[in-house]
Amino acid sequence: MILKEKLENVSNTLTDVKVEVRYLSITVFGMNNDFKEIDERFQELENSTKEIETEIRVNIKSNVARLSELETRHLTLIDGLKNTTSSLQSDIDEYEATQLKISATLSSLELFRINQTLWKCDPKQEVAFTAGVTSSSAVVHIVDKQTS
Repeated sequence: MILKEKLENVSNTLTDVKVEVRYLSITVFGMNNDFKEIDERFQELENSTKEIETEIRVNIKSNVARLSELETRHLTLIDGLKNTTSSLQSDIDEYEATQLKISATLSSLELFRINQTLWKCDPKQEVAFTAGVTSSSAVVHIVDKQTS
């Protein structure tokens, strides 16, 4: 009887072990499936990360190119503005110089007219002359006819 009881105990223990092994096998298979899913998700995450990094690199290169183009256009615009400003200043300086020459010429003509009047020249005598101020863009002709 003792042998039969021991055999029964061993048989029960083996049955319990079989149940535990089956349970552990199911658990291991479940864990294996979980690890496969985790591995797949990790691979997807890694691929997504690489795609994002590639997009970021492309965007950075594109932005650098655009900034370089904008900088070039900005510098071109600044140079154009400087050239325009210099040209305008040159035109203003030339205009002022021409104005001074015209003013001096008119003063000389007025002085001549006053002198002619003060000297009481023959009023029937016609006096005409032309005065010119030349520059690259202006010529002035003034005719004075004395009729005093």
